[in-house]
Order: sequence, then structure tokens, then C-alpha cells
Amino acid sequence: MTSSTALRPQNRAKFGFRQVANRKFWLIAAGMYASAFYDVEGAQHCIRVRACKEANPILGQTRGRQYGVKLGITTAALIPVYYLKRLDMQDNAEGRKSPFPWWAAAQMVTGTNLVTGTVNWRHTKHTNCPALGAGCR
Repeated sequence: MTSSTALRPQNRAKFGFRQVANRKFWLIAAGMYASAFYDVEGAQHCIRVRACKEANPILGQTRGRQYGVKLGITTAALIPVYYLKRLDMQDNAEGRKSPFPWWAAAQMVTGTNLVTGTVNWRHTKHTNCPALGAGCR
């Protein structure tokens, strides 16, 4: 067997779903979803106190629509993370080091959600709400 046949996809090590989606994978996935919740709740709080409004027309102004879109986007982003992790495991089995860590893609999504959520919460920090204002509960 030559080295060129060893690099063919059919000759690569095979890993099952539970081997790839282990505890570390699910912890990173939980972080992605938690940051999505943080972003939606920050936006909803900002909308509720009338300090801002959602600029992205796809997300809309309602909590249900924002959760639906954000969780769908997060799930769609988690699928390539799974495949990146599987490729990384295959590279490690062949003695090669992957040039891009699989968890970095997940951290980009998490970081973006944390930044946008924090910006939303900071907008409402200095907002004066009346004591019994209808929009501030």
C-alpha cells in the first residue's frame, strides 16, 4: 500500500456518533446554546425597555421568533463542528495534527452571541424606566 492510498477517505479511521459526540462536544454545544439564549434575552430586555429594537429583520421583534431563528442557526452551526471534530479525530488516528482546532468554529459562534448579548444589556443599563412603567417589567 502506497502513501497515496492511505490518504483516501475510504481508508480513514471510522468513528461512531458517540465517539465523536462525547462529553466535551456536548459541553461546547451547551455553551453555544447558552450564548444564544443570552443574546435573545438581552435583545428582548432591550426591546422591552424601549432602549433599542432588533435591527435584523430575520430575527424580528418577538421572543418566539428570535428563539426559533437563533436556535436554528445554532443547530446549523453545530453540524459542521461535529464533522470538524470527526476529521480531527481521523487526523489524530493517522498521526497528523489538524491545522484548525475543531472547537474554534464553535467558539466563534459563542463569542459572537456573547458580544451581541452584552451590547444589548449595556444599552439598557442607563435607561430610565418609570417605577410602574408598562415596558419595564
